[in-house]
Amino acid sequence: MISIKIFNQSNFPVSASKIKKTIKDTLKSNGVVSNFEVSVAIVGVQKMNELVDEYYKGDPEGQFEHPILTFPSNEIKGKFVTPPGSTPDLGEIVISYSSAVEEANEKGKLVDDVICDLAAHGALHLAGIHH
Repeated sequence: MISIKIFNQSNFPVSASKIKKTIKDTLKSNGVVSNFEVSVAIVGVQKMNELVDEYYKGDPEGQFEHPILTFPSNEIKGKFVTPPGSTPDLGEIVISYSSAVEEANEKGKLVDDVICDLAAHGALHLAGIHH
């Protein structure tokens, strides 16, 4: 079973159930069917900028607003052992709510649909699929 935890920084109006379903469907359709846990954080501009500053130091990509960041557990430096009886962590997806709103306005889409598209994109990265 794939367990999805949603952290909503400012109670942005998003459908947690729709995000969870999108991630589960994306992972399952790409062969990830084992027990895993995935965390999703919906954050504002300030938090996203802090994360970009911290993790994209000196990277030209850090010069524009990121709509999504992914932190796959398999890319953590050093050895991490999942404690017995706990579910392995696949990683974390961080989505910028303001970027999703901006994209939704530009493309004439619902914000939830954009967030789900970003969540699916992030899920592929956590599964090791870089497209």
